[in-house]
Amino acid sequence: MPDEPKPPKPIYSVSELHSAFMDAFPQLLSHLQAVLSLRRIPISRADRATIDRKLQILLQRGHPYALAFMALSGTASKERLAYAVIEGAAREFLRTMNFRVGQQDACAYILQYLDKKLRPKTPAFRVRCYKETRDAMTQYLNELQGEEIARFQGVLDAWATTSDARKHITYLRTVETAARRFRREPPKRATQKLLLVLQDEYKSSAALFEMRLKLMLACRSDKDLGYWSKQTLNNLLSMAERYDSLRPVLANIDRHVRNALAHGWAVPDLDSNKFVFHDREHTIILGAGEFYRHTRCLTLTAHALCELEPLFLMTVLRNLLHGIWRLLAEQSASPAETSESLHRAGAVDVQTDQGDRMKKAVKRSMVVDIDALPDKFPTHRHSSSFWESLGRAVATFGFLEEVLGKAIFAFTATRPYDESEIQSAYEQWLPKLERALVDPLGGLISAYGKAVREHPGANIENLDELLLALRKASDIRNVLCHGSWQVPNPDGASLPLYANRRREVFDTAVDCQFLDQVQRHVAELACSVVGTVTAMGWAFPGSNGPGMPIWENHNKQDRSDS
Repeated sequence: MPDEPKPPKPIYSVSELHSAFMDAFPQLLSHLQAVLSLRRIPISRADRATIDRKLQILLQRGHPYALAFMALSGTASKERLAYAVIEGAAREFLRTMNFRVGQQDACAYILQYLDKKLRPKTPAFRVRCYKETRDAMTQYLNELQGEEIARFQGVLDAWATTSDARKHITYLRTVETAARRFRREPPKRATQKLLLVLQDEYKSSAALFEMRLKLMLACRSDKDLGYWSKQTLNNLLSMAERYDSLRPVLANIDRHVRNALAHGWAVPDLDSNKFVFHDREHTIILGAGEFYRHTRCLTLTAHALCELEPLFLMTVLRNLLHGIWRLLAEQSASPAETSESLHRAGAVDVQTDQGDRMKKAVKRSMVVDIDALPDKFPTHRHSSSFWESLGRAVATFGFLEEVLGKAIFAFTATRPYDESEIQSAYEQWLPKLERALVDPLGGLISAYGKAVREHPGANIENLDELLLALRKASDIRNVLCHGSWQVPNPDGASLPLYANRRREVFDTAVDCQFLDQVQRHVAELACSVVGTVTAMGWAFPGSNGPGMPIWENHNKQDRSDS
């Protein structure tokens, strides 16, 4: 097996950059003082130590970006420049998560961290069958090439929406409780109680094994998930035999024992300390200790198979980084060898200049086939009733904004002023009304609350509760209006992709019932806002309701004064 590639060395080390900056700093400072006509101030040892410490922090955090900008001068290839930016972004991510990377390559650090986290420390997981299953899955995933990786990920995404995925999640949530009932020590003799405990564990682990084997085979096949859900365990084992990497896993389950337990009971022979399993034409006889070892091995194998998804992501990331590291390592060879390796990879088209370095990299361009898009893309996966409910909810929010704008007009127009305040209030009134026309919902709620509190005649109960309810509704309005609606689940609920300015992610699936409840709640809030105006005896602007008209009242007052 070839040695694993190592991450490339940085273009310049941090120590070299630090030394260069510290050597150049006195001359740079003197130059700035001369340009700005400032008195030259000598640098003390304490100042130099402070500058040295802060420069060390700056270079440690901005080191990858400094290398990337220095690469623009032509001292490194575009590939090394791109990797420097990627490594720098990974380093910044780790720093925000309080990881201390030090001088190590950030991408290599992430690989080591993930590999460590994916290796359980429990002694039970150090047994042979568990490690063999892990190694077999890793080899199975390493066989994926090109389009197979995208197909594998697509099948995993589709499987996540099925009932099998929900069953799998339910099992994982209950397995810790169920494991407390599993026998920990090898038995000394066969008993009825031992049979009940072991056969329950075997059946549960066999069901999980079969479910995971279906998923693994489906990810490497062109057939849909429905086809694989109908396959029996015998068919699955036969199909899995085609993959050499999976054969060690298949040896950890005895289908005759599984069939005997799935369709009936094992027969205990207490005199000989053995259990007898009858499966049609086959009869399997296992001792108490042997049945215990088979059961425990199957349990650990099934639990190792549950790590398929994280191992897949880990394998894809490792292969991607190893490929990049190998490519960068080849650039230290002759330009002709580098060009040939890039052509083999099919990634870029390389031309050399005087045999020294790459000068041109042409990427393959692609366009979207718009004519092939489904009708009403990208809303074609949701039902018409979903979009109707969403449209009605959004329209009701628009109605709420209109009501708030008119309420602002009502409270600002009917507020009494002293004679000394009239001119100033009149000059500020028109801009207030203009903002009521263009402000978003959040601004309208704040302006409405301020207008009500500044009106001396407003005596509204539960105003704070109303404003709080309006602000909560505003948060939902932003989700409904600005969220990107993902593919609905089998129940018709869709999760909108949305995060607010506080970086809070909306994580509730939305269905028609949810939208209808929001629409009704917002309509009731709009009526509550209208009620704050009519409670003062005024007719709500733009309506034919009872009360004194605000605008006509002012017109009559103007005519009587004239």
